[in-house]
Amino acid sequence: MALRETIALAASGDARARQTLVEGFYPTVERLVHKQLAQSFRQHHAWIGPLFSTGDVVHDVLVQVLDRLDAFAGDGDAEFAAYLATAVSHRLIDAVRHHQAGCRDVRRRAPTPVGEAAEDGATRNDPPEVAALAERMTIFRRVLDALPPADRALIELRLSDGLTFVEIAQRLGYASDNSARKAFDRAEARLTLRLRGAGLRVEGAP
Repeated sequence: MALRETIALAASGDARARQTLVEGFYPTVERLVHKQLAQSFRQHHAWIGPLFSTGDVVHDVLVQVLDRLDAFAGDGDAEFAAYLATAVSHRLIDAVRHHQAGCRDVRRRAPTPVGEAAEDGATRNDPPEVAALAERMTIFRRVLDALPPADRALIELRLSDGLTFVEIAQRLGYASDNSARKAFDRAEARLTLRLRGAGLRVEGAP
């Protein structure tokens, strides 16, 4: 079946055509989504990257995109994969922003009890991808906040603020950028182990 015909059937509600598109394009879309998200969050929110490394989030959002498939005017598998990846990335980025805004609103209304951030950060009307990301973001921040202060400072300065190791060495008093890099590597390894223990797989980690 030609791509255009499959897309047309999926857009009309044909479940088999939609499943064909999911199975055929998911691996490429997932790779492109991770690349786009890494670029989007690299400057100030690189720590969000691990939250997207579990494929179920990308898969679920891809299915939702195909459920609401707009007219696709392009041609060819590569162009359609790029179209899907962009749509999925935009939905995930919007979900992150929605969750962060919700958390800020909760903090303004009342103190958030420990252990309730995931429930408070998402509303009952949140779509599934927001709920999934809210849970991952809460786990990540909880694990990060539980690290020793020195490890947390290294990770936040490097991943969240994007500082170089020269800048981190100056900020935290390390003898050289190389010593700051080694300290960061150890801190990141400890974070990775704790994230795995909490059920989050970190993309690219050994």
